[in-house]
Amino acid sequence: MQLERKHQIKEALLDYVGKYDSQNKAANSLNKVSSATITQVLKGNWDEISDEMWRRIAKQIGVDDVWQFVETANTSKKIASYLEDAQRYTNVHAIVHREGGSKSATVKNYAKRNANAWYIACSEYFNRKTFLSKILQAMLRDNSGTVSDMMHNIVTYIEGCDKPVLFIDEADKLSDQVLSFFITFSNELEDKCAIVLLGTNFLEKRIDKGVKLNRRGYKEIYSRIGRRFIEIAITPAQLKEDIKAICIANGISDALTITEITNKCDGDFRRVKKLVHAKKQMQKS
Repeated sequence: MQLERKHQIKEALLDYVGKYDSQNKAANSLNKVSSATITQVLKGNWDEISDEMWRRIAKQIGVDDVWQFVETANTSKKIASYLEDAQRYTNVHAIVHREGGSKSATVKNYAKRNANAWYIACSEYFNRKTFLSKILQAMLRDNSGTVSDMMHNIVTYIEGCDKPVLFIDEADKLSDQVLSFFITFSNELEDKCAIVLLGTNFLEKRIDKGVKLNRRGYKEIYSRIGRRFIEIAITPAQLKEDIKAICIANGISDALTITEITNKCDGDFRRVKKLVHAKKQMQKS
């Protein structure tokens, strides 16, 4: 179980205990959770507390429906290894992975847990100013001014950061104008900030096509990412392992139910989330 999730449960348990006259009374209201265990949770002494106990507490105090991100062995950890490499060595990477493959969730989780790591999700409506504004918002900086002002603010701030990294998710949604602006942007940040472009296979196809048709800027973008797209390849067996881990972390441990979810989800982790929710709602009724 992720540390962030344990903190969520601890805070919820603190509120739960506060509703009772004493901690013992709170413990008596829970099934197979002792007052001593509650004490250890609230004090932060978690080494001897099993994941099963964490889930038991969460379910009984009403936070079991909070979706738990899982750093899966075959998907998230592979993606995270490239994010770490980019940040450590100030690299520029382009990662492509299928829809619903936990790409965005993994990057968001990484950015949340690491200093000087910023995440932005792109949209079709972005122009250059919107693009820079979103980056400054992620950095918690002033995002007013002209394109030149914002670019200056970003570069100045980054120059004072230790091993900064910028994650540009859903880059395949950017217009040609903004994607071309990426060249200017990466020139300004070269050797100062790692950049990771992320998208579906459409990003790779689009840039490959732009290179072949000699469209303005595409060859330089391709050069910037090292003339290589990083594809996260997962075998069917590895996918099953990841889905199982997600189900268990989110309160579904029955083998038959996990198999059913695996067969119905089409390998889409967003679909897994919906199916897990549906099963848990059925269990409540």
